[in-house]
Amino acid sequence: MKKTLVALAALASISAFAQSTVTISGRLFAGYNSFKNSAGTTTNSIGNGPAASLMTIKGTEDMGGGNSASFYLEMQPSFSNGSTAGVLFNRGAWLGLGGGWGDFKLGRTGTVAMPVICTVDQGSCLTGFNGGGILFGGTNSTSRWISGNVGRGQNGNAGMAASAGGGTAQPDVTRVIDAFTYSSPNFSGVSAQLQYALGNLPSNTANGTGNTLGLNVTYGQGPLFVGLALQKANADAAFNVTGSMTTLGATYDFGVAKVGAAYQSESASGAAALWTSAKGMALTVTAPFGAATPYIRLGNHKTNGTGAFGVNNGADSAIVNVGANYSLSKRTLINLDFATDGKGNSGVGTNTSKPTLLYVGVQHYF
Repeated sequence: MKKTLVALAALASISAFAQSTVTISGRLFAGYNSFKNSAGTTTNSIGNGPAASLMTIKGTEDMGGGNSASFYLEMQPSFSNGSTAGVLFNRGAWLGLGGGWGDFKLGRTGTVAMPVICTVDQGSCLTGFNGGGILFGGTNSTSRWISGNVGRGQNGNAGMAASAGGGTAQPDVTRVIDAFTYSSPNFSGVSAQLQYALGNLPSNTANGTGNTLGLNVTYGQGPLFVGLALQKANADAAFNVTGSMTTLGATYDFGVAKVGAAYQSESASGAAALWTSAKGMALTVTAPFGAATPYIRLGNHKTNGTGAFGVNNGADSAIVNVGANYSLSKRTLINLDFATDGKGNSGVGTNTSKPTLLYVGVQHYF
């Protein structure tokens, strides 16, 4: 009898384990990267290229009744020196529950603007100045024409609100931390996200708590995608500026080519604000031709005032990004990418050069 009970217990544990799955996946970039910044200094390296390499650990438990528990941990390894960037799981770290009612996540994740931006980007936000996506500023980015996060950066500092107050933008403005994120089910192509991120500041902080709020609604069915994202950042102790951002984007697949467009409006208010209004526009086109997929991305960004986003310091951007992907297999391809900013940081101190990026390398998915 005891042996039978032990066997049943072992069988039950195996069955429960079989309902849980853990997978490791990722994308890897390695190639020649030549980047000239707005000061005219060129850096050549063998590294990740126009986008970051990443490795993702995902887990899901089927709890029955259509409900599940899941987790997500994503890091950014470097082929330049073998290190990981900043925080170990800087690209995502959340635990959540999901079901027919949608899903709810707790932790570090992308902003509500990212589903819109990355769809319009048409490269899953892979290309641009030293990573982060051509449509918004990534690490060491010299220009941005679409922003991913109105509020907070990698370590909880203010993003757009900080820049409006004269602060330097954080490297990772595409994600929020300490966030509650709800995603609705898909209703005939329509879905929505609601997000609230805590500023980690006490309620009696002089300027504010730095909390952020975001909402998006997207439609994707057939050849058409349309998305709208609204975000608001409260002031915090360091930057007495409140910011808001509206992102509108769409793509349409004509068969021979897929065209995307985005428009973004930002506003800032408060005694410390050095600018109050910013506008960004983007146009992207991809045209698959056999194993090759050439692309072009165009756009500009304009800010009033004198204290614009991070290193831009008020200068406009006029970006041209061209390149092509050539598939060697389903998981491996060659990538050629070139980006330049026609405006650069013209007239801002010694930053008068037009930034450029040239990358040739290999991309592999696993």
